[in-house]
Amino acid sequence: MKGAEREYYSRQLRLADFSESDQQKLNSARVLVIGLGGLGSTAADLLAGSGVGNLILVDGDRVSRSNLARQSLYTSDDIGKSKSALAKSRLEKRNPFISIESINSFFNPGLAKELVPSVELVLDCSDNFPTRYLVNDACVEFKKPFVFGGIDRDLIQWAVFNYQSGPTYRCLHPDEPLASFIKSCNDRGVLSMTPALLGSIQARESLKVLLNNSSLDQFIFNILNIKSWDLDRFQAMRTAEADEARIRESYGGWCNSGGVKEVEIDSVEQLGACLVDVRETAEYERFHLGSSINFPLSTLDQNYPELPKNQALILYCQTGQRSMTAAEMLQNNGFEQVYSLRFGIEEMVPDLSS
Repeated sequence: MKGAEREYYSRQLRLADFSESDQQKLNSARVLVIGLGGLGSTAADLLAGSGVGNLILVDGDRVSRSNLARQSLYTSDDIGKSKSALAKSRLEKRNPFISIESINSFFNPGLAKELVPSVELVLDCSDNFPTRYLVNDACVEFKKPFVFGGIDRDLIQWAVFNYQSGPTYRCLHPDEPLASFIKSCNDRGVLSMTPALLGSIQARESLKVLLNNSSLDQFIFNILNIKSWDLDRFQAMRTAEADEARIRESYGGWCNSGGVKEVEIDSVEQLGACLVDVRETAEYERFHLGSSINFPLSTLDQNYPELPKNQALILYCQTGQRSMTAAEMLQNNGFEQVYSLRFGIEEMVPDLSS
């Protein structure tokens, strides 16, 4: 390493506890970043700047207006474009000395089997439970560590899982929650600095793993309240069942392996379908597609028998996440003609979340 590349990393090379051999370790590392939203766009940006030499970026989402306040890699000119392609382009310009691969797809069991064995570390920057469980199971199966991050309004959570003999995500949360309890930032809200802070923490923990830093405590689960700055740290232990985790064919929602088909809005007429809005009632009352009926995901497990089984159903929400979860729930309960509206209605009504 010399010349322009050495100058690029000159500030971190001045650190007393960071050597040129450390930089070379980072330059040769291969890391998988799953999700390029608030967490992933920050973490990937910082890992690229630190010189992690081989980044694989996975996200099937497109940029929407409501992303811009908290997702640092995108601008208003990018609305409707692929996040993964944009992230690759921006990060290649940020650091020309690294290699970046982008995959325009939501993380799924097939990708897990293909990608996880090839990397040293996985960053779980997703915002939904199905993906978290898939990441856990893939990393356990292929013996890879992963850095978890989660947000619940003013609370941020993080941990390094499956590192050396440390615990896994399923050691703390062995069973997937019911779909009716699944919430995301779309439902509960988040300030822009919250994912930026957590993405930075995930990036820093990643460097500790890649450099085998002794300051990393893999048995601690952290919860920080960014309003009060109260930090709770919980001791976590690996359970006897942890090593039994294996990749399943379907996890629901965005991890679905192909059971729920996504369609465009013109399919409503083609299929003679009933439009079902699975957002909360307040969202439905603010705006909804004219002919739709409202069956919120949060109560769908109680009310789904009222939906017609002899008619095609196209479910929609704001971004397409909740509708995928709801569609799989209906399929599991005997509904055969169930579809999810691709990317929801946010692109149709760009100012919906303003």
